Amino acid sequence: MNRAVWIAGMLLAAAAVSDVIAQAPPEPAKGPPAALALEAAQAAIAACAANGYVVAATVIDSSGELKVVIAADGVPAGDAVPHSISKAVTALTYRMSSAAVQARTKTDPKFAAEVEANPKLRARAGGQILASRGEIIGAIGVSGAPGGDKDDLCTLAGVAKIKDRL
Repeated sequence: MNRAVWIAGMLLAAAAVSDVIAQAPPEPAKGPPAALALEAAQAAIAACAANGYVVAATVIDSSGELKVVIAADGVPAGDAVPHSISKAVTALTYRMSSAAVQARTKTDPKFAAEVEANPKLRARAGGQILASRGEIIGAIGVSGAPGGDKDDLCTLAGVAKIKDRL
């Protein structure tokens, strides 16, 4: 009897393993190639530096995974890096710029509460989506300039640098 139970258990285990093996692997995230992600982040930092701002820049792929995080030399300790990440995540999550998310929070209390409840999000200007052939493939975020509007100009410079090659 013990042998029969053991054989039945082994057959069940084998069936479970074959089910796992037969499942297709998850589709890889879309996103800018690492070289373009780095180029976009560097262009954003350079645009801010040209105006005297020391910032951090982040690029994420379509699943929200970090592709690049760069803090410019001399970026003050504190929130620039995490806020650049949060702005990119916000843009990707809502499939619009983080400035548009910020504007919507001012007119939609339910939406504002949703954004506020998620510590991964930051509804401030400085996050932009990255798209290729009309499909969102990631996002870029910048933080550290004196005001989100200035962060956003730098983010847009990063997007402009690579958009034709996505």
